Amino acid sequence: MFFIFQQILAKEILAMQKIFRWMAIAEELRNDVVGGRYQPGQRLDSEELLARRFGVNRHTVRRALAVLRDEGLISSRRGSGIFVNMPVTPYHISNRTRFSENVSIAGHQPSARVIRLERLKSGPSEAEFLKINVGDPVILLEGVGYADNVPILFRRSFLPLERTGDVR
Repeated sequence: MFFIFQQILAKEILAMQKIFRWMAIAEELRNDVVGGRYQPGQRLDSEELLARRFGVNRHTVRRALAVLRDEGLISSRRGSGIFVNMPVTPYHISNRTRFSENVSIAGHQPSARVIRLERLKSGPSEAEFLKINVGDPVILLEGVGYADNVPILFRRSFLPLERTGDVR
């Protein structure tokens, strides 16, 4: 009877170790992603390589990867592999939204780059919103906003020349 109890207990312990193993693998991979071993957009090792690395079968690795996928840390691209997602930067929009403040509050370093600055004639929609005449001169300003050198914002602004002067 004691021998049967030992066998049942051994099977339960093995089953628990398997459960804890995929959880431990998920935790280690999470630390790799959050800690910077894998950069946003970088491809993770294949399931086969991860299985070898952790000494488990691919099913165990898949289960660990599913946790990271559910957390939004990684995503799969069919035929291409598993990739680290870009970190999510909370961006709260209000009448006083400022890009640099939002990015800083989220714990990132903000920066911006002007990619286009051009003098144009206003079209119907610009004229309507800016309360100017169609064809009045405007400055088109396009730029990209970055959080830790990762592009997260594309901005297109029209400035009425009569109210802002020539921007250069």
